[in-house]
Formats: sequence, structure tokens, C-alpha cells
Amino acid sequence: MRIGITGSSSVGKSTLVRELAKLPEFKTYKIFTEKSKELQSIGVPLDKNSTFEGQLIFSAERAKELLFEYMISDRSIIDVQSYSLSSDKINFKQERVLFNIFINLLSKYDVIIYIPPFLPLINNSLRSLDEVHRTNIDKNIRRLLKYYNGKIIYLSAINLQDRVKVVLDELKEELR
Repeated sequence: MRIGITGSSSVGKSTLVRELAKLPEFKTYKIFTEKSKELQSIGVPLDKNSTFEGQLIFSAERAKELLFEYMISDRSIIDVQSYSLSSDKINFKQERVLFNIFINLLSKYDVIIYIPPFLPLINNSLRSLDEVHRTNIDKNIRRLLKYYNGKIIYLSAINLQDRVKVVLDELKEELR
């Protein structure tokens, strides 16, 4: 099962992935977290400064993850597209190219887990602390979720253990 987690910055995506990775139900899964830190360290711009080339790199990372039959990622192609739409550096023609990549990769996920921005923004030196930008990213994500025809788990719980319980309950059939 290919699981992508989506949500704006500082909602607990990586924390949830790391917690799920500890469970026996996911012991055979390939786990992907913190790719943004790695890519930023090699000069790939993030947030409003994202470039077409940078978003192509992020898209390629998502495509690479989707090669694994059993995987969980703390980002999905929905996040890539949302940040592309919010960038000041990507023109309309480039947006169309990235949207075509988004559509082609989106159907490869078996499950998307969406986490809304209930938690306060935390400075992790990666993402903007601009609450308006975070809200715009979340609006884009919710709009882009409409293109996905698979299973979506909406996490409204704030507590990590409650989030894990909801995911396990929602995936009990698939995890058999």
C-alpha cells in the first residue's frame, strides 16, 4: 500500500510517519521523511521561492517513492502541487507542466492522509512562519484533494496517539 501524507507546514506529518514506522503493521514499509531538509541543503529553494526546477526535483522524489509497493511518505504529490501553485517564481506554462505530473502521479497512491493545520507553526528553519501562506497552502491542498479518487483519511485529532489510532482503524481492512 502506498500512503502519502499531506498537509501544510508544522501539522505533524513527519511525526506521524515516524510513529507509524514503529508499528508491526508497517514493519515492511519503506519510510520517507524530511526530504525537504535534504533538498534545501543542496540549494533547492522552498516555499514562495520554489522554482520550476526545484518543484521538478520534488516531483521526481515523490515519483521515486511511489516505485515502492509498500511505502509511507510525510509528503505527497499534492504537497508539491500546492507549493507550486503558491510560488511567486513559477509561471503559468510551468504550472501546467507540474499539474500534468501531479495528475499522473496522484492515482498511484492507495491512501492519502490529510492533516489540517490545528497545531501552531514551529520554526524548523525550513518553512515560512507566515500564517497567511500556511492557510493558502492548506486551501490549495483541500482543493487538490478533489482530484484524488482513492481513500482519504481526514485526521482531525491533535494528539499523536489518537492520530495513530484513527489511521489504524481506517486501514484495518487494507492491513490484513
